[in-house]
Amino acid sequence: MAQPTAEHLLFEVYHAAIKAPYFPIIYVRGYAMTRDEINQTTADPFCGFNLGSTVYRAVPDKNQQPRKYVFESPVVRLGSEFGYSDVYEDGYDIVDPEWEVAADGKPTDNSLTGRSIVIYRYYDPASTLLGDGHTPSIEGFAKGLGTLVA
Repeated sequence: MAQPTAEHLLFEVYHAAIKAPYFPIIYVRGYAMTRDEINQTTADPFCGFNLGSTVYRAVPDKNQQPRKYVFESPVVRLGSEFGYSDVYEDGYDIVDPEWEVAADGKPTDNSLTGRSIVIYRYYDPASTLLGDGHTPSIEGFAKGLGTLVA
């Protein structure tokens, strides 16, 4: 009988760790127009998906003050209600080589589970903080997302 390939073993581990009804969720940030908005998005590890609201704006009488209503962000609610967690480890993101292989060259034990939250940080290359300040084409952004999903 032939020895299983590394790809086959990885496939088996992946499918053992990910079972319905929970699957990894990839958040893709909406539009940040100005350089400052791009840099603010880049500086936030969750690209704004961690933001919620505490003001309920729709009150029956438009002359009344809005009432307080705590609405947790989708990222917070996925964690508190369904046990999801982000994939950041030791300051690295899932797309960083150091996420899988430590500085000493040894593999890490980081893994993607069915309850993983992945933020596609496509603004990083366009920022002046982590990139060169030039915005890639939409095709470039799409290629990055395709690489992440593959």
